[in-house]
Amino acid sequence: ADVAASVYGGVLAYQLGPGRDHAQAPLTNTAVSTSQPGHVRALAWPSDLAIRVFSVGHGVSTTALLTDVFAQRTPAIATALQQLHLTGRDACAACADGHSADLIRALEHGAHAIDRLGHAIGRDLLLPPLRALRAELAPAPGETSGPRWAIKSTGAGGELAIAVGWRDADWADVDARIVRLGMTPVEARTDVPGVDIVAAPL
Repeated sequence: ADVAASVYGGVLAYQLGPGRDHAQAPLTNTAVSTSQPGHVRALAWPSDLAIRVFSVGHGVSTTALLTDVFAQRTPAIATALQQLHLTGRDACAACADGHSADLIRALEHGAHAIDRLGHAIGRDLLLPPLRALRAELAPAPGETSGPRWAIKSTGAGGELAIAVGWRDADWADVDARIVRLGMTPVEARTDVPGVDIVAAPL
């Protein structure tokens, strides 16, 4: 997925393997094989949503995370991974259909799924500054209009995180909170093209 993002740019739906639902696959070291071809589909970012990318400062080792997942293989881990898969699917569908509120909701559900995965393996995958920002921007008690923000790491415990919300929201306040909590904004856009692919001369 990272390579696809670098090559094609923009907003993408990436699926590993031809139609395989990895959330239902056995939780083994070969459940997700990097030898399978990936399928990439371009999506359009909703025009009424904005996104901020920022660095939390450090992240959880992917190798250590996968070691924990494969070593324990508990039902709680399998459930959390399935939830992550479903939220990714829902986010892609919402983006494809232009349903902005559903996209915020799906990304926020993804953050909860990452948190549940962390609890299942005994690691805090929502690092303290990110957890603090989520708490500050959480809906007020009794608010029923749904989440106004989605705050999540770009991966499970990743160094980079995103904030997604309505374009006309108070982004200056969000930016100030990110900096105050010790995190660093990263310049990023959703409309950046990837690389030019040309045939090599024979």
